[in-house]
Amino acid sequence: MPDEQVVPVVHRIFQLAVEGYSSYKIGMLLRANQILISRGYLAQQHQRYLKVVNAKHPYDWRARTIAIILQNRAYLGQLVSHKATKPSFKIPRRWYEARK
Repeated sequence: MPDEQVVPVVHRIFQLAVEGYSSYKIGMLLRANQILISRGYLAQQHQRYLKVVNAKHPYDWRARTIAIILQNRAYLGQLVSHKATKPSFKIPRRWYEARK
């Protein structure tokens, strides 16, 4: 179940990407509007990652973070499972399925 406070932020990220903004520009806009990064939000709301979050820069969105959100199929509502398979439990090598 999605967090009701996070949904508008994710919608905005996808909307800005559709409008043609780069990951870097989206991060700058989120930073300018002082929207907390995901770990900053978890630290504030749920008391997680308190030692990891940089308290001086809680709005420091990185372009790579935005790119990961945009590439994650789970944010589009697609169920992603069995991305890797093994021919046998005896063989440590995994085979990764191509994206569909």
